[in-house]
Amino acid sequence: MNSDYVQVTQPVQTYYSSVPYRGSTQNMEFSVIRFTTQTFDTEGKANGVLTISLDLLVVHRIMSLFSSSQSPLFIFPQDRERTISFFFDSSGWLLFASGFSDNQKKGLSVDTLRSGLQGDIGRPGFDSAFRPSPLHEKYWTMVASVQSGNSGQLALGPLFNNPSNSGSDLFLNYAPIEFPETLLSSPTIVGGIGCMDTSFMFMSATYEVIMALSVALFTAIVLTLGTFYFLHRRISRPVTTLASAVEKRTLGGDASHLEISPLPKELHHLQHTINTLLLQLQTARNEASIRQEMILGELHRQPVYLDKLIKANQSSVQGQSHDPECGIVGQSQAVLNLRAMIQKAAQVMADVLIIGETGTGKELAAEAIHRSSPRAGGPFISINCGALDENLLLDALFGHVKGAFSEAKTDRKGAFLAASSGTLHLDEIGNASPKVQQALLRALSVRHIRPLGSDQDVPFDARVIAATNVDLLECVKNGTFREDLNYRLAVITISTPPLRQRKEDLPLLVHYFLTETTQSQNKPAIDLSRGALDKLLRYDWPGNIRELKNSMTRAVTFAEGGILLASHIILGNTTNSTASDTPPAYPA
Repeated sequence: MNSDYVQVTQPVQTYYSSVPYRGSTQNMEFSVIRFTTQTFDTEGKANGVLTISLDLLVVHRIMSLFSSSQSPLFIFPQDRERTISFFFDSSGWLLFASGFSDNQKKGLSVDTLRSGLQGDIGRPGFDSAFRPSPLHEKYWTMVASVQSGNSGQLALGPLFNNPSNSGSDLFLNYAPIEFPETLLSSPTIVGGIGCMDTSFMFMSATYEVIMALSVALFTAIVLTLGTFYFLHRRISRPVTTLASAVEKRTLGGDASHLEISPLPKELHHLQHTINTLLLQLQTARNEASIRQEMILGELHRQPVYLDKLIKANQSSVQGQSHDPECGIVGQSQAVLNLRAMIQKAAQVMADVLIIGETGTGKELAAEAIHRSSPRAGGPFISINCGALDENLLLDALFGHVKGAFSEAKTDRKGAFLAASSGTLHLDEIGNASPKVQQALLRALSVRHIRPLGSDQDVPFDARVIAATNVDLLECVKNGTFREDLNYRLAVITISTPPLRQRKEDLPLLVHYFLTETTQSQNKPAIDLSRGALDKLLRYDWPGNIRELKNSMTRAVTFAEGGILLASHIILGNTTNSTASDTPPAYPA
């Protein structure tokens, strides 16, 4: 960072907790734009960084002033000009709109603009931001113009092309907010300001007649009401103001001191007493919050008895076996449906296509079909079509005869012949090359193969179970997979469910993998904490069962003690890696 370089950030919301303010400790929120530059000592050496924050609430007040009747640009009341200004960042997020409110501590808001509009709420770093949907074309035309550093004017008609906002025409004036980070660089677009004008003109003659006929009556009413209003303010206003301030703090959870003046002497003493009570209330709330955090932390560290949790879940599914079938662990309806499909497919000799995401157990499902079929006594051979190049894959599948090529010293059975009377599993079939696909189609059609270098077809007696993690129909549309081969393979199609759709199986799977890992590592049994199980349940598991198994192995390897905590479990997505703030209600 050079001495003449000032870095500007996008607007963000910052939160400061336990800030001393007017004799009390408060949690404060600011919406700011930060300007950062490096500082140097007298010898020209860098000695620190200076950051200046521009409070957007100040910008909001300036915009609100210039959009009000007290603006220097306000002409005269007869024009009845109504304006509203708004601030948006360089990505098109609306951050706040102009307008004074009774409580300036309420914060920035875009509620006056959001009415009737569609869009997204909450930008990272600015929770109250609002971004209109692409349906509002003219708004995004303005944003694109500002992003190019241009200013201009648009005639909107209904607000942002929203049919629900009918009425007078709107004229939108906009300009970018630029800041040069260096003397020679092009300005950085921080955001933009838009201003909408709606002019209402009425017939002056009509107003003059109405005014002339009403002035006498109006004057009398104003004088009478003014007298009563003056008496009301003098007598009841201090009490009403004090009561309103106390009510706002009570309903809003704000325990800050009351500072209302001027007040009569009696009410001043009452205000002091109320401030003492508010301070005690804030202290009690802080102590309760600390106790709650301690209780939650202790609950998160308590072990979950997975055996009881699994038995409780088993009681809700009657008449079903929950023992792992060829490594397929689970008791959810999705797993029960998968087992039923496996049993049905095992009773026939038709070819099977298994589809599912990576790590969902496609090979286990293929092996379960083999072991449950009449071919269980034969071999089960698995070939990964994505792990070998074209020539090696053809040789692995169909074999060769002696002398077929220079390295062919002896005959080699291919996988089709090696799996005779058994099952041949073709994994990642979607990655096979066109030449391999053509050879597979011929073999499956005639139930004969021709080894490399041979001029005779050889029959084979093997059931083919293919598996893929891609959409073969989409591959057919893209021309990367043969349509006739897809129909030949998909006589029976079985889908393995992803883990995110069967999270009720997580306790059983975790128990299974913990037992398996501790036994393989010769470690004593280890428990799982409530916080760790909650963390596992909230994760989406893009890597499915394989990712869960790896996570459990890693956690057991590095854990110390007899219980796995949430901090021991490292997941692929760090956003979801934190423990839950509220412990789940599992049986003890």
